[in-house]
This record gives sequence, structure tokens and C-alpha cells, in this order.
Amino acid sequence: MAVYFANRISCPAAGKNPPTLQAWSRHAPTRGSPGNGSPLLAVAFVGGAIGVFTEEGESVDRESDFVTQGNGNSVEKLVWHPTRPLLTVGWHDGTVSFWSVDDRRVTEDSSVHEAAAVSVVVWSPDGERLVTGDDNGKVGVWKVDSRNRPVPIIQYTEKNARVTHVVIPPRADAEACGAAEASANAAASGSGLLDNDDSAPATYFYYAVSGSGKGAVCRGDDRGASSRLYDLDAEAAALLHYDGEGHIVTVGLNSMLCIHEALDGGAMWRQQSAMKLPSEGAATVVWATPGCLAVSNEKDPSCAVRMFDLGSGENFALVPSTDRPADGGGSQADPAGRRVSCLAFNHATTVLACGQKDGHVTMWRYLGAPPAAKPEEEETPPEEAWQSMAGINVMGKLAHIAWGPQMRLLGALGADGVSVCKKVRLHDKVRDRNSIVQVGRCRLTLSNPS
Repeated sequence: MAVYFANRISCPAAGKNPPTLQAWSRHAPTRGSPGNGSPLLAVAFVGGAIGVFTEEGESVDRESDFVTQGNGNSVEKLVWHPTRPLLTVGWHDGTVSFWSVDDRRVTEDSSVHEAAAVSVVVWSPDGERLVTGDDNGKVGVWKVDSRNRPVPIIQYTEKNARVTHVVIPPRADAEACGAAEASANAAASGSGLLDNDDSAPATYFYYAVSGSGKGAVCRGDDRGASSRLYDLDAEAAALLHYDGEGHIVTVGLNSMLCIHEALDGGAMWRQQSAMKLPSEGAATVVWATPGCLAVSNEKDPSCAVRMFDLGSGENFALVPSTDRPADGGGSQADPAGRRVSCLAFNHATTVLACGQKDGHVTMWRYLGAPPAAKPEEEETPPEEAWQSMAGINVMGKLAHIAWGPQMRLLGALGADGVSVCKKVRLHDKVRDRNSIVQVGRCRLTLSNPS
């Protein structure tokens, strides 16, 4: 039997400053690397300090709990490079900085976003390009040189707007939607890459901007092409790309979930469908199984995770159990405490985790689509394909959860601190009528019936 145990990260240097952001490393660690082969969890605190910790909660730097102090400048975004041991930080004063695990060196650049707070930091899947956005509507595209230093390539600006989201689709989907043609036109007009790297394939991306209560979705690339695709009736709370279909999915602060598709090779975009979600406000939206969205809203009194299968059109709800262990946080009599505040889906294990306001993490595993029913049989409800799993009690209102690069790790951030939830296989042994059973990460019970 395997269960998760929460290991609280200890950071005395943070004092009373609570954590604000967390991010797991994605590079492949080795035994000789910092952390001795452990995946690394970066944590930002109020005041701008950033610590990097192992899965056991220990600082990767023996001399200091922090890799940077921040000096009062708040951290807005915290993202690891997808393949390198390189942490990217977006700051409130417009600075974009890189911290290298190998040489413990910080390099930074404030020329792109100047004094505007960085609102978006997204790496391309191959790690060749970085896209950033800020509160003044500027989008920056970067590359990394051989010494892990940020190098600006090109910038775009949407006037009187704030960049809220960036998503980088698979190259084949972007090319099918006309991005390649737009990039070629930009290159022909002389607005190509600043570093003249025309031999590399272009990187395309979509980004959402907001202003005056409205929103818009735009497309850009690293060759100088940028265009506004369509407007939104409200600011976007989420922007996602429907891989394989080429569609763009948005969820607005007005609780409208909309799907847009490209027509005529991307010359026009049409709203394919729209639906109203139960609760308005900033929803959390993640892809679960292919083509299926998981949506939660802290204002939803049902405490449910809404599932939307964009392929079949089915929608259903996964409702967390009200049961809590005697020593667990929260109260069964307090429904508001059980509301879902964050989501994370592990594509390798098909496990959906949801963090709740009472500090509990509920999990479901997707078992696969049920077999087609015979004509004389009733269809199996889609929610039965999701199996409830044992939950985790972390304590404290959860604000963010994130799966680690290894399937056995889950980071849980709340107002009270950060915990690494580690999956542990429990063991037991019986000999000469004596039994010893593991009941915790570091706890055993011994019994003898005689």
C-alpha cells in the first residue's frame, strides 16, 4: 500500500513572511548535482526572498536558506527552464532574472519591461524561447546564451492593456492556423529576428490582454509578426490551447467558457461554442484527459470540480468527500472550508488533485473510458471513470498545488507554509507472532497478540 505524507519545508530565515509562489524543477538531476539527485522546489516569499529546496525540505544551499534576498521587490512569476537547471523569475519592478543551480549565479535584465510588473513568464517546450508579458501590455521574446544569460530578441506592445496569459502551441497546430505565413511575411518586410537566426524554426504563441474590463486574444512569434485575433466580452481568467485541434479555449471573469477555431488558414477566427459556468470570478482551469477540462472556482458553493469533455460535449462534476480524519483540518459542518481553491493534473499517472480551503487535498485517478454500452444497457455515467483515492491533510488554506517531475511528489502551498507531499509505500513484517507495521513516514507499530 502506498500513501502520501506531507513534509513541511522549514525556512527559519523567512520569519513571518508567508510563501507566495512555488515551482518544481524539470531538468534531470544527477547524484553529483546540487540536491544530490533530488528534484528541486523553488519557493518565493513575501518581500522577494527565494529559496530552493530538496524533496526532503532542505535548502539546496548549505550557507543560506535563500538564493536571492529580493530586498522588498516582490516576485510575480517563478518558472524553471524545461531542460536546464535554470530558474526564471519575473519581478514587480520589471526585471527578468535567471538563477543557475550549477554556479549559483544570478543574471538579470530590466531593459524590456522597464518599470512595469512582469505578469507572464512561459518557456517554449524545447526551452529555446522565453515569452514574458507585463502590466503595460508589452510582450518580450527571449533566448538564452551559452552562459545561461537572458538575451532579448523582439518585443510587441498592446496599448492600454495588460498581458494576462501566454500559451505556446505545438508547432504543427500553429502552422495550420496561419502563423507560419504571418511569420514569413514579417521576415520579408525586414522585421525578423534581431540575432538573424533565420535557420531556426519560428516559435509561435498566443497571448491574452485585458483592459477596461474587456479582453482580447492575440498571436505573435519570434520573427516580428503579431496580430489581434478576436475580442472577448470580459477579461480572461484562463487561456488554453486545444492541442491537436488548433482551437483556443478561454474562460472569462464573467464565467463564460468559449472555444474559438481558425478559418481560412487562420485569416479569421470563429466562436465554435460557449457555455456559462456556475460561478463568476477567477476560475482555475487545467487540462485533464485529452480534450477534457477540469474547472474549479473558489466561489462555487457546491465544492465541485466541473469536468467538460470538449470532444463528446459531456459535462459532469467530481465532488470531494466530506469525510475528514479526526486529526485533519477543517470541519464537516463548514461547507465553505471545503471549497476547491486549486487544481493540478498529473498526465503520467492520470491523477487529478484538488486543494481545498481547509487544507485537504482530494485526488481522483482516471481509469479510462468505459466500454461502449450494448443497445439494451444504460450508458455508464462519465464520472464513474474517475476513481477516488486517499487524500492528504496538509493543514492551512491551500492556494496552489503542483505535481513534481516525479510521480511521487506534490507541492502544496498555503498561507501557513509549503509542504512536499511524498508518496511512500508502507511495509509490514510478521515473524514468530510479532508484527511490525509502518504507519507513517517515520513511524512504526509493534504488536504481539500473546
